[in-house]
Amino acid sequence: MRGAVASLLMLALVVPLAALPEPTPEQWRANRRRFEQLRKQPEELARLRAEAEAFFHLDPERQQHIVRLAKALANEPVATQTRLMEVLDRYVDWYHNQIDDAARQRLHDARDPQQRLEIIRKLREDQWIADQPKALRDRLAQLPAAERAAWIAKEKAAERQRRIEWIVARNFWMELEGDAKGRRSLPTRLTDLPPPVQTYVKDYLLRMFLTPEEADQLAKTDGQWPQFPMKLVELADKHPAALPGPVGPKSISDLPPRVVNELRLKLPNPKKFEKLAPAAQPALLAKVYGIKEGKWPEF
Repeated sequence: MRGAVASLLMLALVVPLAALPEPTPEQWRANRRRFEQLRKQPEELARLRAEAEAFFHLDPERQQHIVRLAKALANEPVATQTRLMEVLDRYVDWYHNQIDDAARQRLHDARDPQQRLEIIRKLREDQWIADQPKALRDRLAQLPAAERAAWIAKEKAAERQRRIEWIVARNFWMELEGDAKGRRSLPTRLTDLPPPVQTYVKDYLLRMFLTPEEADQLAKTDGQWPQFPMKLVELADKHPAALPGPVGPKSISDLPPRVVNELRLKLPNPKKFEKLAPAAQPALLAKVYGIKEGKWPEF
């Protein structure tokens, strides 16, 4: 089972080998650039080679199963691919480091995917219960079986909320102390936050990642403590900046000023660009770099 589970981590490697059509010239060049970067990281390159060797030593049926999974994954949006790979990483860590041999054997013996999923859910639930205070465990033991699932779901939701509140309290501890002593006020709106945070929220989070509904949710908490920082933490956590989501920039003018400035500095004649009217500058950048505007995530 260990080899079978670990082999799933090679999806990123297997996809270009077996699951995708013949790469385009641009993909070949991108792969070559990636390989050149990997050559500077011998340990990472050795790991990938070892995983490739492990994959090709699997039986043909298992190889085909992984290839089918890789194909299905490759058809998902990039953000979904990344999320699923993170889930896979967490599962492998859980499987090898957080359950005993008996539990692993149960998973190995469960050939039906739905049965295996139910076993995983039960194991995770048992682990969560074991981590709770005795009073909570005793209360749960007294509940009828039909009410246990709903009660556990409610407790987990409350636990997530407490985790968000703790993040806010930890990040604004100095403000909490200062407000108590009359020296500093608590952040209840964007302008109360440090300049780098304001830049991130205005130029990246609001401009590139939040849906209109999410932006409206944040706006409605303006001026409120602790609703404003809690909502900001929740939305920032929901949209990791490296991942494209359902919304995003569609034109040069949608990009953060820092990104536009980087594009400008790489022009053959940046000073000539500066002489143009601001409204004409995005179109010139798009033309010079061959960027087609108007659609996300294609842009």
